[in-house]
Amino acid sequence: AGIPYGFDPSQQIVRMDRKMIRGGVDGAQFLFCNEYEFELLKKHGEYDEIDITEKVEYLIITLAEKGSRIIHKGVETLIPVYPVENPEDPTGVGDAFRAGFLTGFYNDFSIEVCGRMGSLAASYVLEQRGTQSHQFTIPEFIDRYRRLWDDKGVLDTLLG
Repeated sequence: AGIPYGFDPSQQIVRMDRKMIRGGVDGAQFLFCNEYEFELLKKHGEYDEIDITEKVEYLIITLAEKGSRIIHKGVETLIPVYPVENPEDPTGVGDAFRAGFLTGFYNDFSIEVCGRMGSLAASYVLEQRGTQSHQFTIPEFIDRYRRLWDDKGVLDTLLG
C-alpha cells in the first residue's frame, strides 16, 4: 500500500470484471489507455470520466492520429501527435508513448513536455514495421523534439 503505480489494462480489459478494473484504477498514480479501452473501462468498471479523474492522479488517453489527453487534478492538457510521413505499423505505439511520458515524468518535466516526449517516442515505433525495430540516441531524440517544439532547454538534462 502507498506504492505509486501505473495501470494500463490494454487488451485485457475485456477479460476483467468490475472488481478487477476498480482494483487497478482506484488509487493508481497513472491510468493509461486508448479511446476504445477508456470506453470499455468506463462501461465495465461502472465509472464516468469524472469518477476516474478523482481516483487517479494522471489520466492519459491516447487518441491515435488526434494525439492524447492528459488530465491531472481537473486540468486537461491536449498533446498533438508527432507527425510521421510514412506510418508503417502501430503495434507498440502505446508502449512507446508510455516510455516517453514516464521518462519525462521521472525527470520532473512539465506535463506538456512529458506528453510530447510520449508522442515523439511513439513516432519512432510508428515509422517501423515491428515493435522493436526502431532505435534512436538521446541526442537524436532531443534534436527531433526540437524540430517541432521548444523545450526551453530542459531536455538537455537527459544528456547526463
